[in-house]
Order: sequence, then C-alpha cells, then structure tokens
Amino acid sequence: MRQISFSRPFRLESSSLRTVFVRRMGTSGRRTEPIAGTLPAVPGSAWGNPGRYVYRYTITNPSVGTLDWIIDPFAREFGVGKQSTFTLGYEPYVWSAGEAQWRTPALADLILYEVNIAEFGSDLNRARGFAAYLADLGINAIEIMPLSNVGNSVDWGYLPIGYFGVDERFGNRLDFQQLVDICHQHGIAVIVDVVYGHTGVDFP
Repeated sequence: MRQISFSRPFRLESSSLRTVFVRRMGTSGRRTEPIAGTLPAVPGSAWGNPGRYVYRYTITNPSVGTLDWIIDPFAREFGVGKQSTFTLGYEPYVWSAGEAQWRTPALADLILYEVNIAEFGSDLNRARGFAAYLADLGINAIEIMPLSNVGNSVDWGYLPIGYFGVDERFGNRLDFQQLVDICHQHGIAVIVDVVYGHTGVDFP
C-alpha cells in the first residue's frame, strides 16, 4: 500500500474509475492534484501507479498542532485501524451470468443462518468455500454480522468507525461481491447486519 498523509483538509474526486484527484482546501485557496500518471515526489515510490493507497485526515489546532488522525467517514475501503484506502485503477466486479435472474426469497420463506465471518472462515475469501455446505443444510439466506470497519482487531462489528466498506480484517469489496455471487449461485440470499445507532469512540 502507499501511505498518503495530509495536514490540511482534502477530499477525493474522480472523473472516471481510472482517474483520481486529491483536492486540498487551505487558506491559500484550492488546487487539484492528479494522482494517476503523475511523477512521484520521492524517486522510486509507487505514487501514481495503479494499486491501493492508504490515507487519513489530520485534525490540527493552530495553537497546539496535530490533535488526532481520523479516517474518511465516507471511504469505501479501509486499511488496518484508523486508515482509509482507495484503489487507483479499480475495475468493477463482473457478476456471474445468472445474477440478473436472482430473486431474494419471500420474507416468510427465509430460512436464516447467522454468520460471524471471523469465526466462520476467518475472512470472506475462505467463507466462500462454505457456500455448498450452507446450501446442503437447507437454508436459503445467511445473515452476516457487521462487516463495517472497526478500531479493534477482535470485534463483532457493533462499534463501527466506518460504515461504507468492508473491514480490512475480512477482505475488501471485491471479496464481498464474490461471496454474494457464489451464495446466489447456491440459492442463498445475503443479508448484512449493520449498526447505525451508535459507533466506536474513533468514529470521526
């Protein structure tokens, strides 16, 4: 991963899936700095190349200095702990041919199996291997305990510090999409437990 740290507020902008910009907003005005295809500030670094980049916000006080580092509350990907990431050159997932015909069973017909990914397969990639086993049990839906980003290495997911992506412990959005795809191929709906009523102490 590439570490990006900014001492001033910024936001990520994208005009396409392959073009990512960092916009810094400071007292001197605004300027947009392209990432893709730009020369690295440090010779030999991977800056501007396709891949996964780590970033975070800094909270500063003119009188005190740096107060804290926080994640991007709208990030779609996360690093370990209080770090956000984005993928430069991200390619959308290509769903299997039958996905367009998938229909979730009626609510009254659901037979649920609750899954804690950390204990079931340790991550999303390994959990995919249990799809046939789950189908053989006779269930037609799994309820996955929260996948959102948390601050602790051992956590059931009910104290999130980021809502909109998969916690790095379990994998990434591609791993989750693959799990949903193979579950649907086995006739299993996927329900994700989420928590919007409270957060962890490190939520920005």
